[in-house]
Amino acid sequence: MSHNPTSARPDPLFVMCEARTGSTLLRFLVDAHPDIACPSETNLPALCHEMVTLWSIMTGHPVPSRLLPSQLAVLPDEVLNGLRASIDLMMSAHLERVGKTWFCDKSLGSAMHAKLLLQLYPNTKFVCLYRHPMDVIASGLEACPWGLVGYGFDPYIAATPGNSVLALARFWLERIAQIMSVEEDFPDQCLRVRYEDLVSDPDRVMSEVFRHLGIPPVPDIASRCFRSEPENLGAADYKIWYTNKITSDSVGRGWKIPANLITPPIIDGINELLERLGYLPIHPEAWGVGVPPPDVRMPAPGIGMPSLDDSPPAPAIRIRMPAPAGGVATSVPLRADAWQCTGESTLVATALRDRIGTGLSEWALSAAGQEASAASTFHLGVFPDESQSRAERPALLAVDLSEGAADIIDPFTAGRQLSPSGGWELLGSADTWRRILDGEVNLGVALRRSEVRYRQESSGDDRAEVQSEAEHTGADMPVNRVEVQRRISMVSRLLGFTSWQPS
Repeated sequence: MSHNPTSARPDPLFVMCEARTGSTLLRFLVDAHPDIACPSETNLPALCHEMVTLWSIMTGHPVPSRLLPSQLAVLPDEVLNGLRASIDLMMSAHLERVGKTWFCDKSLGSAMHAKLLLQLYPNTKFVCLYRHPMDVIASGLEACPWGLVGYGFDPYIAATPGNSVLALARFWLERIAQIMSVEEDFPDQCLRVRYEDLVSDPDRVMSEVFRHLGIPPVPDIASRCFRSEPENLGAADYKIWYTNKITSDSVGRGWKIPANLITPPIIDGINELLERLGYLPIHPEAWGVGVPPPDVRMPAPGIGMPSLDDSPPAPAIRIRMPAPAGGVATSVPLRADAWQCTGESTLVATALRDRIGTGLSEWALSAAGQEASAASTFHLGVFPDESQSRAERPALLAVDLSEGAADIIDPFTAGRQLSPSGGWELLGSADTWRRILDGEVNLGVALRRSEVRYRQESSGDDRAEVQSEAEHTGADMPVNRVEVQRRISMVSRLLGFTSWQPS
């Protein structure tokens, strides 16, 4: 049997993708075209690789050794013809059943089989799908809350048990590097699609996909893909079946992921790929601290991106709390027009200030309170929740144990500077601090989940961040961990909780 490249049925389209990158959404959009069928994950590329040995035996050729898919040599025509006959038979069965003429395969891990696919179908086209790694990590943890199982994650968590963030970062780096290699080796066959572009403007992106295939685009494809429910016969993102429109709500959710759990060599490799893909780099010392960036994509040339530094300076808000017992309490009321004073961040910071104000008086009388140290000034940072407008400013509560004062200050006019003598701070969202104040979550649990972040000045100009998951009790605890534990216990006491357990 010989392959006829001029037959009415074109060579299939293959999506080069990995888990948690929006591949099921892309599949829905492709399948919405009246001429293209894109079923659930078939693993056809991997099947082709497995069948190479079988067809080599059947056609009397030497059996290829068990090489990696990328190492397969050019196969004899008889082997390729046999493979095509097998795959075409399966694709034809599906196309005839759904009444379409063009087949698209969307299977995870297809990039490693790209060279074989091009031997089978020289006129095929690839769509290479990408997503920012921190959002992929967030999505992976959401999909596997009880442990990283499936999606291709298993070997990565096995190599780094106990650190799911690092496992998913290694997964992204290795798998995305494979897809980018396909782009470099076969640029004419490839079209790059970023998840963030897809959800922001699906009609425009899908028009580019269809033009890449040489077929007319379909108007309003984003709405069309939800008018009828695609088949649910194989693996797919479970969330898609409860979706009826495309939104960009999932973009930027990786901002809460503690990037300091990713080792420097992996970070360096990821950032190299991010630069080439047009994404924001990951700086562990700054990631997840402060207001989320307006976009995880780098701006196009000539287009500026909003920066926190561009925000107009706002007046600092200072409120002196009641002095220690025997002192004179003074107060300066909040201005009604001060940097969105009614925002959730400021309201929660005010609640923190009020709670700590009472604790300061008791602290001054306690034995522990007499131990004035160089780090007696610290900050509690309150940042807007994801559901709030990103225009809302964060609030910063500065606590000075030596003066018995708690002041709400503007972090922008304050320059976000820590105390030059070894200051430290706890940072969390408004919702997290609210739940801590209400007793719904223990401060130690919030630290372990990285919902609250501890940061302190390092010996140099950079700040050091201590990952709470690594904190533990025992004789071998490093000195800095003991100090961190003491400080967290102190904050818990100031907030009115009798004890803090780092469990």
